[in-house]
Amino acid sequence: MGQEGARLSAFVALGTLFYFVATGFVEPLHTAVVVVLGPMIAATLALPTPPPSWQSVPDGAERERRAALWAQLILIAAGVGLTVAGCTISVVGLTDVFVHTDLHYLGTTADALRDANPRLVPFIAHDRAGFGGALIGSGIAVTTVAMWGFRRGEAWAWWTLLGGFVAGTAPAIAIHLGIGYTTFLHLAPVYLLVAATVLAFALCRPYLVNARPKAAPRSPAGSRSRGPRT
Repeated sequence: MGQEGARLSAFVALGTLFYFVATGFVEPLHTAVVVVLGPMIAATLALPTPPPSWQSVPDGAERERRAALWAQLILIAAGVGLTVAGCTISVVGLTDVFVHTDLHYLGTTADALRDANPRLVPFIAHDRAGFGGALIGSGIAVTTVAMWGFRRGEAWAWWTLLGGFVAGTAPAIAIHLGIGYTTFLHLAPVYLLVAATVLAFALCRPYLVNARPKAAPRSPAGSRSRGPRT
């Protein structure tokens, strides 16, 4: 299911690239991205899905399993929250474009921006809607990994989620701090996401990362392994 989730995430995120047509911001670079990535992602849908292969790891401490269940619940909620937030931001970007805190930070109005330059608002709209599309794709990826990737010893799930979390949240927070757009109401969802996700990573690390599967014992040279007798 992990590969299907990755394909779905990529396919949906690709579809959101067409937001630039709806916002009126049509230019060669966005068109080239769609033309190049579209066939590549579509081709992955035709690839066969190999059967899942993982090693069964003996169950460990019950407290680790219970902590991992709470972490899994938190990460699934975070993934669903990202998807819903992405849909909401996409709608805003394709309609009103701005929220109240945006205009308060800019110290102007949407009509004033349109009067200053008719292309300015469509440019901002494509950026906001595109950000929403990226959140939708990320939310689907987080949800699918959290739902079907949580097995004892599957360290890849922990590192994958951690890498995506850092790559997604660190630049967003740094940019807001850098430009001084630090309105608490605007950044409150990000702060909540960071606090919840850090807690989840701490809870599930012993279950996913520390419990590594042991290598199967090697049979003596020249001997053949025999299956169970009937």
